[in-house]
Amino acid sequence: MNSRQHIDRLFEAEEVSPTGGEGHCTYHAFWRGKKIELKANTSYEAQKKAAAILKVKKSYEVTVVLVGKGDEPVIHSTAEIG
Repeated sequence: MNSRQHIDRLFEAEEVSPTGGEGHCTYHAFWRGKKIELKANTSYEAQKKAAAILKVKKSYEVTVVLVGKGDEPVIHSTAEIG
């Protein structure tokens, strides 16, 4: 089984399994000027998925940012600091 088939199989398995509506979050992933949007339960899962989609060998090079929890957007503000 090549890596593309393995990735396809992972995504098929995920689509079949039920996920909790509250825990399913939307993330933006960035790598070398590229940006994608994806859904995952955790930021680590989002980082791994994004690395597979972008064909990045080192997943730690991919930056992920939470942009939505369930149906609600998440707003990041520096006004809350301090």
